[in-house]
Amino acid sequence: MAENWWARRWVEVLESFAVGRRLGRGRNYARQGHIVDIEIGKGFVTAHVQGSRDAPYLVRMHFSMLSSTDWKKVTRALVARPDLAVELGMGQIPESIESVFEDQHLSLFPNASGDLKAACSCPDNANPCKHVAAVYYLLGEEFDRDPFLIFQLRGMERGELLAALGPAAIPRPPPPPPPPGPVFGEDGEPLEGEDGELLGPPPIPQLLEPPPERVIPDEPLPDDPEAFWGGAVRSRDEAIEVRIPRKPGAIVARLGGFPFWRGQSNCEAAMARTYRNASITGLDVYLGAGAVNEDDETP
Repeated sequence: MAENWWARRWVEVLESFAVGRRLGRGRNYARQGHIVDIEIGKGFVTAHVQGSRDAPYLVRMHFSMLSSTDWKKVTRALVARPDLAVELGMGQIPESIESVFEDQHLSLFPNASGDLKAACSCPDNANPCKHVAAVYYLLGEEFDRDPFLIFQLRGMERGELLAALGPAAIPRPPPPPPPPGPVFGEDGEPLEGEDGELLGPPPIPQLLEPPPERVIPDEPLPDDPEAFWGGAVRSRDEAIEVRIPRKPGAIVARLGGFPFWRGQSNCEAAMARTYRNASITGLDVYLGAGAVNEDDETP
């Protein structure tokens, strides 16, 4: 369930409230697609969970929010810790951030049962019922995808937090390397070459500019549908380079964790396999069956 430390911490919080052992019921219910929608805001979560009746049940959760004064204390303490502020600016939550809250006598996660309350419109008297447990489980996945939702539930959204941190959250570029100097011998004197010039480190090679991308002019589509579907759009004598991408599913990887993913394996890995298999099948269709070697990225 939990890939990052903050999601594991969420499970520990639920277990401290005697909820963790019931997450199994919620996991099965969530993975079966019973959660119709979910909304996460400042201090609240609302979700509709489809049960045995026609109308879905309404699940409400309330989180105790920190006051504006408390948040000012926390942000001032984070500004004094640029190492933590920079990690937040990069979209990561350092594990030591909990000690910053503790130093201010506060807590990032709910630390008492009164800090987290949940209710469901179903007739089940169990607390939590399987509908609430499903939302608990889904929140753990959402925290894995976007850790700043934890701050939002405690009263501060990501944009507000980064604005309060200001320049402290902006990563600083590394200092430039020192200019190359002479090479010194054992006697401490600079060494000279045959031409009398001081010896130094080899020059930094210049990066070659990549060749410009070939631009293919637009061509009007043929009016005859049979000519279009028959492959007459482009001349058969024109060379076309076809290859399997070096990074299958690159767009999926750039999007990050996909919300509401219900697969048994990681979303990016599953989509990469799908893209690669589709690429191999596509090349087989284009070049003829058996023309693609799976161990080679080019036909």
